[in-house]
Parts: sequence; structure tokens; C-alpha cells
Amino acid sequence: DEHREFVRAIDAVKKRTQRRKKWSSQALDCVADRQDGQRVRRMDERAAVERAAQDLLTQRQHLQVARVVAVLDIKRVHRGAVPGGTL
Repeated sequence: DEHREFVRAIDAVKKRTQRRKKWSSQALDCVADRQDGQRVRRMDERAAVERAAQDLLTQRQHLQVARVVAVLDIKRVHRGAVPGGTL
């Protein structure tokens, strides 16, 4: 009889733990990622600049801007690869 009660107590603890894990993993899906918002905003701003550049700049100016942006992207990636660097 005591053994049966002991097994029931173990099962109750297992079920409680499983419910907590399930709730915990569902709660993580609701947490906002600030980097996602920043990434989306940066992509939107970059697209707006590219549209304006196509409308306003000559082909030569557009190529110069593209080269500068490429260099800045390389520097940004390099900074992220360096310990303590940020993207």
C-alpha cells in the first residue's frame, strides 16, 4: 500500500513538471525579440534609401554609393567577428 502511494506521488510530481515545461515553452513563443524589430526597421530604411537613390542619383553616383555601402557592410561583419565587437 505504501509502495503504491509512493508511485502515485512520483507520478504526480512528473505530471506537474511536464505541465510546467509545457507552459514554460509556450511562454517563450510570446516573448518579443528586440533585435527582430531593429532588423526589420533597418531593412525598411535601407529599402527606402535604395528607392530614393534609384530615383535621384545618376548611374555613376549609384555605383559609388553601392561601393561605400559594401565597404561599410564588410566592416560591420568584421566588427562582429572580433571578440567584443558588435553588429
